[in-house]
Amino acid sequence: MISHPHKYIKNFADAGADYLTVHAEADHDLKRTIEEIKKLNIKAGPAINPDGDLSLITDVLDISDIVLVMSVFPGFGGQKFMPEVLSKVKELVILRNKNNYRYEIEIDGGINLDNCTEVKKSGVDIIVAGTALYGSKNMQLDIKKMGQEKSL
Repeated sequence: MISHPHKYIKNFADAGADYLTVHAEADHDLKRTIEEIKKLNIKAGPAINPDGDLSLITDVLDISDIVLVMSVFPGFGGQKFMPEVLSKVKELVILRNKNNYRYEIEIDGGINLDNCTEVKKSGVDIIVAGTALYGSKNMQLDIKKMGQEKSL
């Protein structure tokens, strides 16, 4: 998470970003920032912290390509997964279906082989499993075990 994310949009675009998520808690005009990102043909959407209320992002869901649900607090890797965030994922699935929104739901933080089945059942589309995979003895095998095409 960075402060004043709108200041860095061009830098990320120039670096070749395909997706950018903006923490709702770090941007005072989330809608404007997401619209600016999308003008550069980059897929965009909000990110929300474990303790963030979905009301922080509901006004941008209609323009979002992706919604990132943090399952740990941003700052450092290796934190323990917070299962209570799965209720947010389930609510985002309901909102997407009810309103015909097109965003993908991504989850990041503490995902590993022990909890990925529960996480997938909640309705996520993309799982980020950084520490679990980069600390793995056999990354390819663990990705296969997670059974998720879009695991990172």
